[in-house]
Amino acid sequence: NESIKMSNEKCSFTVGEKFSSFEDLLNKIEKFKEDHSTELSIAASRKLESAVNTKRLSKDKNINKSLIYFEIKYICIEGGKCKSRSKGARKTSTLKKECPLFISLGTDKDAQSLVVKNVNLEHNHEVNRNLFRHYAPQRKLSGKIKEDAIGLLKAKANKKLVRLELAKKTGKIVTMRDVHNLNKLSKDVDKTRNDLQSVVNILKNEFGCSVNLHKDNEDNFLGLFFQDESMKVNFDRFPEILFVDATYKVNELRIPAYIFLVEDSLGQSEVVGVALMVNETKENLAWLIGTFAEENPTKKLRVVMADKDINERNRISELLGVPILICLYHALKIFKRELSTLSLTPNIKDAAKGLFESMCYAYTKSDFERFEKEFQTLESSALLEYYDKNWKPISKEWVKCFKAEAGDFLNSTNNRLESFNSKLKTVVDNHCSLEEFVRGFFVVLDALRTERDANVAKEFQKLKLSLPHDPCVKSIYDHLTSYSANFVCEQLAAIEKTTVRNSTINSCDCCFYLSMDLPCRHIFLSRSLSGCVPLFDPVLCAVRWSKTYYRQSQRLFTQTINKFDKLTTTSSSFRPLKALNFNERYRKADAVCKNISMLASEPGGTEFVERMTLLRTLEDMWRNGQEVHLLSLPLKSTENENPFSSFSQDHCQGHIDNTSDKDSPKVTKIQPEVNHNLPASANEVSLKESFHNQSDKHIDIQDFDVSNVKLPPRKKPRGRPKGHNLTVIGRQKKRKLNNGRKDNTNNKALPKVPKIQPENPNVADVTNNHPDRLVDHLSFICDPSQRAVIEVPGDGHCLLYAWEICLNFSENSSLKPSYVALSSMVMQQYLLRKKEYKKFLCDNELNVDMDNEIRKYLNEKSYGRQIGDEPIFDSLTNATNVKVFTWESAENGSLIQIGHRVPSDNNWSNGTIHLHKMGQHYEPIVAKKFQEMAKSLSRSHGISMQETQRMSEAYILKMVDNEIPSTSGHCSIEGKDSQIQTEKRQKTTSNAESDYFNQSYNSLDDQTLLQHVEGIDEVVAALEER
Repeated sequence: NESIKMSNEKCSFTVGEKFSSFEDLLNKIEKFKEDHSTELSIAASRKLESAVNTKRLSKDKNINKSLIYFEIKYICIEGGKCKSRSKGARKTSTLKKECPLFISLGTDKDAQSLVVKNVNLEHNHEVNRNLFRHYAPQRKLSGKIKEDAIGLLKAKANKKLVRLELAKKTGKIVTMRDVHNLNKLSKDVDKTRNDLQSVVNILKNEFGCSVNLHKDNEDNFLGLFFQDESMKVNFDRFPEILFVDATYKVNELRIPAYIFLVEDSLGQSEVVGVALMVNETKENLAWLIGTFAEENPTKKLRVVMADKDINERNRISELLGVPILICLYHALKIFKRELSTLSLTPNIKDAAKGLFESMCYAYTKSDFERFEKEFQTLESSALLEYYDKNWKPISKEWVKCFKAEAGDFLNSTNNRLESFNSKLKTVVDNHCSLEEFVRGFFVVLDALRTERDANVAKEFQKLKLSLPHDPCVKSIYDHLTSYSANFVCEQLAAIEKTTVRNSTINSCDCCFYLSMDLPCRHIFLSRSLSGCVPLFDPVLCAVRWSKTYYRQSQRLFTQTINKFDKLTTTSSSFRPLKALNFNERYRKADAVCKNISMLASEPGGTEFVERMTLLRTLEDMWRNGQEVHLLSLPLKSTENENPFSSFSQDHCQGHIDNTSDKDSPKVTKIQPEVNHNLPASANEVSLKESFHNQSDKHIDIQDFDVSNVKLPPRKKPRGRPKGHNLTVIGRQKKRKLNNGRKDNTNNKALPKVPKIQPENPNVADVTNNHPDRLVDHLSFICDPSQRAVIEVPGDGHCLLYAWEICLNFSENSSLKPSYVALSSMVMQQYLLRKKEYKKFLCDNELNVDMDNEIRKYLNEKSYGRQIGDEPIFDSLTNATNVKVFTWESAENGSLIQIGHRVPSDNNWSNGTIHLHKMGQHYEPIVAKKFQEMAKSLSRSHGISMQETQRMSEAYILKMVDNEIPSTSGHCSIEGKDSQIQTEKRQKTTSNAESDYFNQSYNSLDDQTLLQHVEGIDEVVAALEER
């Protein structure tokens, strides 16, 4: 880096140069920056007011206030030195290169001008125009251009196109990072997020809605229903058919939105109500439908279109007094799904699907009966039983000819709602707050209403040019809207192809007439045969299809919009309506399990595996009839972000018994309340009566504080998943070592054995700093509540005990060896690589019999004076193919990594294990959930070192207090008894494994030999014989 001196021909600064105002100085600074492609920053400054206060400048002087600064120093943006406190966990960089360029100015004696005191115009880095344009101050946008860019990003414009447009307008370098930063500014940051009072105020004040709130006795939020005046008018004008469906993933609280929708005279969809419901329980749906019925006149309502999956569909029918139709798409989908659960042959499955679809589309009752009769001939009792139980009793809800009798206006699906939901999700998503959802919903609704109004204007402004000269057709289009007139004209044109049917001149029993309430081809044929003139009579059509009625019903011609200023709050006591049967209990449990599945699937990596293990454990315990307790564990996140906080007492009908103890964690015991002496009829309550009883609990807005209502927890935002361990093509991803180099496989037969390389002891605790940057296998190490250090005996084989426990309770390892098998593995590795282990001797010049030393260690649990942990550690690593991390405890109780080891061939196919080192003693670290099982395995090897120490300390205290004689016999006898018990347990285990060795060693492969051989001498003999 050669120094570059600025040319004198360009703008420059000289010592003694004066400026009469700070503005003059700024102008020259800007020219200097442009001429020399140098970005400057203020390194130090002192204003005139500060100089006066610190008595550096006299108050009596006539100060030139336009100077602003008493002294100021400019340096190059790459000047100065970065004082980093980083510990290397993140990859960071800095512009600071200690560039010597600076310009120092101060006021003169009279404080009338700024004078250049000292200057150095040399750089120690490269300077050119292109690099200068990439400095952040040069890329900065301001003024109207910045406002326009934020406006485009608020409208969700493409960021790359916005970047290109900004670069063209300004001529500056604009990066995608700059656009992302502008996008953050474009998002309105609410002071309150998911505040129910704020949501209610937005609905009432900004959109003029009436709001109904539903909560339980503990002020937990259950539901919110709102309508504006236009919604109420639309339902009042077009109440014949109501479409109801829920859409999910529209806010971060996971609350689904229920949309109510109707069809107008032009065939367009109009939203007539919106609700946010926490769940689909019987009480909540009863409240929702009852509230809609109270807010809107439902006397003219003929039918409701919904899904078969919706819970308690019969409650809607009971409250509204109308039949419910099943969406054709969902009927076919559910039948296909349930068919896959039955044990059927492929031919029967295909035949069943075809016949069921034919039944769905049956145009007449005779067609349906014919297809159903053919369906009954299928040779499958399970299929016929399923159909008779689930579909046959409700055939009027899913068969086309029966649905037409209810007046469905030829709507066989809920596609109208699905279309609206898809448009809604272009504006809102599952990360929106409730406030953002409400505003986003009305953004979509306003756009759709504008399109609807444009179609209405087109309907009354324009004439159809392609009409035939038939006066009958002309009268049809004059009286009816274009949507309904097209249907009628199609029926009129089909007279020639129509056969005589049981119809009159003003009524018919065909699907079209019953569904649309418009004259069909059969009526036109009857009128033609009867000599009626004209063929078309407006009396044959329902009033809702006429242009006159449509004009009176449209908001385009009526400008009366009322705003509501009321909030109705309903409390629910959640008492059961009747004694629940098995199906009803199943549906209740299924609703909770769906929420649990959603919560369990949100996290990834080890957290997901742990949650799945917990659920499987619960399943097994319930299947075995065992009692289950819930343990409250410390939470990692805040209360509002805790995904488990959504489980509340509302999900179980019963009371919760909390028991606690000083030495045990808090246990929550769920005990259901069942009154077996109460007859079922005593709990039966009319649903309508129940709803009206709830509706009486209205609370006026002045007496009720909405802020007390508790909302469900928000969905915790998560970053990108870490991906799989395979590449796109399916090969194993290359791992990286701690130094960032790729880990390449070494194919040499006997590579050099790697030693444990202790890391920098000054590095801070990796479990507390940046746990998000640790790999998956370290995740449970980071959280003290998820890990457990297991105590093992300190009899010389602590390393083998620790290794055994780690492997047997590792979810990543397929190898589950016993303590005896591990001993055999150590001996085999030593015999295969005897030469490599000579370097582990403390003194290589001594003639040490390593064979004897290894045997003594494995058989007698005693170390020779020349052998340490290294050969045993290395043998276990290579034999079990694991990567080992070694940790020590810090003073604050956290863990510090002191080393790691990988197998010689860099193949750790059995995952990773973690050991805790305390002096020369090793202990296993396992997941908290395996703690008790790991302790049981450790006790099978004897009393742990810590337990022995505690027993000794207790004995010494008794000796000090003169409670027992001062002899050592008691301790030795107790220790001897313990040793005898330990030997008995070990002998039992060894005898169980030795049954495998009646056969010849030569017939066993290496893996079987290692897993089942009992004695080390037998291993040596077998290998030598081979």
